Amino acid sequence: GTAMMAAHDVLVLYGSQTGQAQSIAEDLYKDGKSQDIAIKLFCMDQFKKFDLQQENMVIVVCSTTGEGDPPDNASRLWRRLKKKTLSSDHLSQLQYTVLGLGDTNYTNFCQMGKDFHRRFKELGATCFYESGFADDGIGLELVVEPWKEGLWTAVKTALAASPDRVAKAERIAQDVPDKSATPGSLIDEDTLVFPHDYKLAQLKLPRLHAISLQASIGTATAAEATLEDSHVSGTPFKAASLVAYRCLTSPDAVKRALEVQLDLSGTGYEQYVPGDAFAVACSNRQADVDRLLAVTGMDQSADASLLLSGDVPPHLKMAQTLREALTYCLELRSVPKKATLRLMAEYCSQADDRAALLWLGSQQGGNDYTAQLRSSFLCVTDLLEKHGSCQLPLPALLTCHQPLQPRYYSACSAACETPNIVNFAFNMVDSVLPDGQSNKWPGLCTTFLEDLAQQLHDENDNRDTITRQSLRETETKNRWYRHPARPSPLVCSSMDQRLAAFREGGSFVPLYLRPSLGFAPPDDLSLPVIMVGPGTGVAPFLGFLQYRQAQLRGDVSHAPWHLYFGCRNHDKDYLFQDELAQYLEAGTLSHLGLAVSRDPEAEFKHVQDAMLANATTIAKLMLEEGALLYVCGNASTLGRTFDLQLEQLLVKGAGVTPEEAQSYRQEWFKSKRIRKELWA
Repeated sequence: GTAMMAAHDVLVLYGSQTGQAQSIAEDLYKDGKSQDIAIKLFCMDQFKKFDLQQENMVIVVCSTTGEGDPPDNASRLWRRLKKKTLSSDHLSQLQYTVLGLGDTNYTNFCQMGKDFHRRFKELGATCFYESGFADDGIGLELVVEPWKEGLWTAVKTALAASPDRVAKAERIAQDVPDKSATPGSLIDEDTLVFPHDYKLAQLKLPRLHAISLQASIGTATAAEATLEDSHVSGTPFKAASLVAYRCLTSPDAVKRALEVQLDLSGTGYEQYVPGDAFAVACSNRQADVDRLLAVTGMDQSADASLLLSGDVPPHLKMAQTLREALTYCLELRSVPKKATLRLMAEYCSQADDRAALLWLGSQQGGNDYTAQLRSSFLCVTDLLEKHGSCQLPLPALLTCHQPLQPRYYSACSAACETPNIVNFAFNMVDSVLPDGQSNKWPGLCTTFLEDLAQQLHDENDNRDTITRQSLRETETKNRWYRHPARPSPLVCSSMDQRLAAFREGGSFVPLYLRPSLGFAPPDDLSLPVIMVGPGTGVAPFLGFLQYRQAQLRGDVSHAPWHLYFGCRNHDKDYLFQDELAQYLEAGTLSHLGLAVSRDPEAEFKHVQDAMLANATTIAKLMLEEGALLYVCGNASTLGRTFDLQLEQLLVKGAGVTPEEAQSYRQEWFKSKRIRKELWA
């Protein structure tokens, strides 16, 4: 029979982990609307609201997380599409294209985009426009922009030929800001000077979209927000409290590493398993908020109530004042997208400011965009300070910033051993790294956690006079500083406690549990395990070992566990040295391979050297004894480079050919015997 077709022509679907795919999908939706196309936009998680069997055309924008996994909000739809029972004509009525986002530092570049593309084809759908795969390692825009440019012609051609086309949608109000309303539109085009003598008409610019959000500052006191349940993929933030911390490194270490301990009582997340990661929400620095308020001249009204109406995005729904919106809801430090520069140019009253922003937002200005913005990490505030005639009205200011994303931390403890408690370990990302590289922004979440941690410090009684630096100098390496009393859990009626926790202050940390996607220790004691975790990459393995020690209490026979760890200096940043020694002594850990990169006496400089020296054992464990290999750390050293080194190790340790080594590695990867948790 003929199924009821959808009441629109084009469906845009996105799967997004950090918000980039979502932001691109939202732009595509607006582009389509402005061209009178009957178009709908959904997150893949909202699969109850669409039916792919009744769709005419779908545009998929999807990123890849971990080592080729779907983003959290795409995993359920992907599971449905993967079902073996679906027939080869299941989606035969559908036309599709895919824009995959990925990073070539990781092994399986754009895996999810490629998987969706392949699966649609297998289910009988037709690809109407060549799918694009963009690389965040060099800059997504290099692929995304040309791909977007050719997309709409292809959409229109395919729709014109399609029998099920919805009659032309009611004409949508022209989706561009009212020309007379923007100062930029009053500037005479001929006064705009661009590099290489370009004229405005020659520049390839992103589309300009109407701002569908209305915002004003009211005089009434802010009412309690009722819409707080707008959170990521139905995962509400709960308030844990930070109860202890210690510094894992000595004061003269290159990187400072902290371990913090959080009390999860009352969050519902008490039963996490080793390998689980938590998404932690943080707030922007007061100084960043103040700078933006000062440059926009909105500092006087920052604490009056914020009135939002029209198309209010979920991340803004809980803010009651402009200061709250800027502090808790928006990413103030990210490099603005080109579409944002295009929008900002509309609000410049001086020709040189307008020309500069239009040029940086154009395709021709791409190299300058990379050199001036991407490489220097300029944010909207920097641009407003630099281009003084750019005066953003409130709705534009809120639209120019992306949602503030949570940061992910792996548990380095095991709930079975520390009930209600989770530990995280991380490096502080300071503004000037000791090796002279300057890093414009200290890490947002690490600084937030350190501020909370330092409130537990004994020296902190005269808090007003003590700086972060002087507290650091009074710490004893590896000594725990604890909260004198266990704080009581936050009492909060709303599902999502993020804002309530921030408003309450104290030592509350809003977080939610993100299940481990398979990065968890095996329960089978007969399986050997090899763990590779240089630097803070070792953190989740402390949780693994804690769990393992509990398993082995009955003194049962068990397979060997190996750990390869790397640091810079034995005395300064050998993280968890005492704990690892105890695990070795107890037999929980059978072998510890240590690499020390800045000690001339050290036997090994890098974990890969320590592994290579042990190639025969590792190859035997992997090839003959079914070992599992877990890798955690930085994608630039443990992504593709590591894979090649593993193949070389098999050649050396087992005498296989390079081709055989490669196929073994790929096979183990598919069967989940190699598991990675990497960060960029």
